[in-house]
Amino acid sequence: MSSPTDASVKANGMHFQLRTEDLEESKRFEFWHDAVCQPLLHITPDLIADTSSFKASLDVRVVGQFAFAEMNGSHGHMERTGSDLARADCDGVLAYLATSARQHHRLGPDEFEVEAGDVCIVPLDQCYRGTATDVGFRTLIIPKSVLGPLIAGRELTQARHLPKGTPLAALLSVSLDAAFVQLPRLDDHVAEAALGSIVGLVALACGTSDEGEPAGRDATRTARLLIVKRHVRQPLSDPLLDPRGVAAAFGMSVRQIHLLFQASNDRFTRHVLHQRLEACRATLSGPMGVGRSVADVAFGWGFNSLSVFYRAFAETFDASPGDVRPPVRGQA
Repeated sequence: MSSPTDASVKANGMHFQLRTEDLEESKRFEFWHDAVCQPLLHITPDLIADTSSFKASLDVRVVGQFAFAEMNGSHGHMERTGSDLARADCDGVLAYLATSARQHHRLGPDEFEVEAGDVCIVPLDQCYRGTATDVGFRTLIIPKSVLGPLIAGRELTQARHLPKGTPLAALLSVSLDAAFVQLPRLDDHVAEAALGSIVGLVALACGTSDEGEPAGRDATRTARLLIVKRHVRQPLSDPLLDPRGVAAAFGMSVRQIHLLFQASNDRFTRHVLHQRLEACRATLSGPMGVGRSVADVAFGWGFNSLSVFYRAFAETFDASPGDVRPPVRGQA
């Protein structure tokens, strides 16, 4: 294995960069294979006979439970084999924006062409093969435990390809580009919250077709449920939020609201409770919770009983509200 040199690796806290351009030409591909592809990307690149023109770089920033990376390379033939999967913990999902020319991907049974500007969402626990003249992408690496609760079935089982001309691809590409530029300027807690907002877009894309329309047999019901859930987030802090008010907002009956949630194996009250708990946890663990009491946060997100909040929080997250607060600087 090649040892990284000061010229090939630059690290600063939870941010590191790896590049080959300052290494001897004969050592570049070996370094990339041994120091990057196998231990970090969990992929196996094809061997190449002439390594003199090979160059590649990887810029990674770890922010809380997320990682954000930009990769560029002149060698675009690689795969994630069964051996790679057996060796590594690939419990995550990639949401990446292609920044280079055409790439061909085969992920499990799916094959698709990716152009610069396209966005792909792919699970890391599947075999993969990619081919391209040049490789370039910006990617957000999301733990399955974060994305799962936001999507139907709680697991992404196949790749999602969003062509650059579609609305969700445009939203995600702008978000990923902005994250790459702005993350270095943000406090860690704010940066993690910003990346968490991108996860919401990723979850939305996991439930739509390539054209940005709801997928599935009952597209109308899926779209209506998505709109209702989005509406519920707005008055989430209102303790009087109930099915009657939501039904009136959409010209539906209360029974229709209940049936809409039941069709997705959910209940309105359970959904609202879960959303409130998630909002409380995000507030308590982030910058918006600094200086606020647990009661203030709970009541601010619509709970009207502190005992109910504490009990539901513990049952859902197996932790107390105080456990999720970040440590105070200067304290051990």
